[in-house]
Amino acid sequence: MNTNNDIIGVYSVEDLIRKQETGLIIQATINYKIKNEEVEFSENIIYFFNKDSNSDFIEFEDVTEENVISWYKEKENNTARLNMENYVLKEYKKLNKQKENPILVEGVPTNWK
Repeated sequence: MNTNNDIIGVYSVEDLIRKQETGLIIQATINYKIKNEEVEFSENIIYFFNKDSNSDFIEFEDVTEENVISWYKEKENNTARLNMENYVLKEYKKLNKQKENPILVEGVPTNWK
């Protein structure tokens, strides 16, 4: 998602669960993150792959993070995925605004040092 030239969300895979016998991935913990040098916000979603077999099966040791993310994006309802992306964007902007205009500031007077 890229709703602003300097705000880009990044997907990553945090963990996978697979069937020992077949190697078929049945669950993935997907992370979606937006960050800059000072502020970061992310959200995890646990996604269940509802297949007992896969014609495009890739051996577990050969699967890439990009494979899993593309499977998630292909299978997940666009509305649900966009809702998560928009939530992360909203929270990121809120944190960024708080960083730029803090309500509370920590520290001691500079003349104390």
